[in-house]
Amino acid sequence: MSEPIGISIEIGGELPASLIEQLLNAAEDQIEDISEGPTSMKDLRAANGKTLKWQGLANYGDVSNLMTFCKKHKLSFIYHCEGKYEYCAEVAFWVPGMEGEQSVSSDQSGNWLAGINDIRPLAELLLGLVKDGYKILPAFLTRPGLEEIVENGLKYPSRLLPNLENLIKRLLPEEPTIPPFTIKENA
Repeated sequence: MSEPIGISIEIGGELPASLIEQLLNAAEDQIEDISEGPTSMKDLRAANGKTLKWQGLANYGDVSNLMTFCKKHKLSFIYHCEGKYEYCAEVAFWVPGMEGEQSVSSDQSGNWLAGINDIRPLAELLLGLVKDGYKILPAFLTRPGLEEIVENGLKYPSRLLPNLENLIKRLLPEEPTIPPFTIKENA
């Protein structure tokens, strides 16, 4: 069975000219009804120096082969998949240097969403720390998602701030900047 779901993907970085056709094939193999984006070698070469962007439909929103190609060849990407039926909208991204791609929930337009159930305990902890300092920590020992950070903060107060920063980065990641797509000739 098939379920076409709307997607868009922006790609940037340097790609050897010898791999241009493989990139086009990876996109065309997974994106149906391309409404925006290069569909020929000429189109792709004309996009040199700009961020590549494809929009179209993909089976269940899946463009994993295209994203794997990007990671293998160190091309940055931001991917948006619309929600449909029981499938939620999401944004996934990767840039060279990341261990793996990261994804966040989104609305149909690709605006990033943060889960209130994830953010509220963190916000309450931060507010409590501002109001009452470290003495508030025991009250958060059983709060879902905060147990380990609070426990470590009680044992090692100097680790509390770095651990909170890491949690914020995980819950509220920054959207990466996608560099322009460039073709490296003679490679």
